[in-house]
Amino acid sequence: MANRTKISWTERTWNPASGCDAASTGCQNCYAAAIAHRFAGTAAYPRGFEVTLHPQRLPDPLRWRQPTVLFVGSMTDVFHPRIPTPYLVEVFAVMAATGRHTFQLLTKRPARAAALLRDDRFAGDVTRRARALHPDAETDRWPLPNVWLGTSVENQHWAQRRIPTLLSAPAQRHYVSAEPLLGPVDLTPWLRPAHTVACCTNPALEWVIVGGESGPRARGMDLAWAARLVEQCTAAAVPVWVKQLGTVLARRLGTNSYAGDRIEELPPDLRHQQRPPVGPPSGVHPELQLPRPFRPGDRVQWNPTGDTWKPATVGQASPGCPVLIVLDDNEQAMHVRPEHLRPCDDTKAEGDPTP
Repeated sequence: MANRTKISWTERTWNPASGCDAASTGCQNCYAAAIAHRFAGTAAYPRGFEVTLHPQRLPDPLRWRQPTVLFVGSMTDVFHPRIPTPYLVEVFAVMAATGRHTFQLLTKRPARAAALLRDDRFAGDVTRRARALHPDAETDRWPLPNVWLGTSVENQHWAQRRIPTLLSAPAQRHYVSAEPLLGPVDLTPWLRPAHTVACCTNPALEWVIVGGESGPRARGMDLAWAARLVEQCTAAAVPVWVKQLGTVLARRLGTNSYAGDRIEELPPDLRHQQRPPVGPPSGVHPELQLPRPFRPGDRVQWNPTGDTWKPATVGQASPGCPVLIVLDDNEQAMHVRPEHLRPCDDTKAEGDPTP
């Protein structure tokens, strides 16, 4: 069952399983539980919100030819302990075999995610099953380059509990969903600009989603909480997506939409709906993660902002880490995404915005 969705920060949902249990206070008014209870006994939710596997939905992404962005498990937590590991191998194998899609996983159980994604046996099982599904697919890269891993944090307590564990799991991108936002959260210790890539030994958050709670029993979000998260992300050049005000604020501010989820209804300082680039980097060396035109010692130019090119030299990255460059002006070394580099052209002056 893979649907177009009203969730603004994604494009489709894919639910190879459904059902969950409350993991923290953010689950108190779970929208997924309300939907599953309402349609309990139907083909979609035969056991209500009990954890249920739907193997007939596993092949759905294989059938979609057009590249899309998929939220995996909008009606479950993919890393729920009652979803068996062999079944998760099948889920990850489908994602590995469909590199044209970008998959967004979101969990309140990052400990299990980290344990599985660090397990060489799990990675090997995924690779073997992916090759069986699509022999020509690029399935030998781990972590999967088209899979983003996120965790939900509703307040500072759960940010401190979940984010370090999330970041210990290998993933192409790590992100946080602060929805429902039930208290102030300081994410600055874990933020990193999206145009840079820390080495695999020092990962950080590259995307933040913010939103208030919706529903008849919704708890209110303070505008100042959301504004501070936007300020933190803006200062770190990290994309932030403000999804909605939530029912309480929407009612108080008199918005036309039930949850205040139209961007024009947000206060001006909250009108941010940014997402990192989707799709894996192309033309990447499978071992060193270097673009094929670039090798250690090569002269390159780095474009961090879209309008300024800075001269640099490619360094020797560790296996499995992204491109390492050393900037000319301050000799700062950093790992960056290959799509922000081009071969150096000494005939162009620094700051020339043209490629």
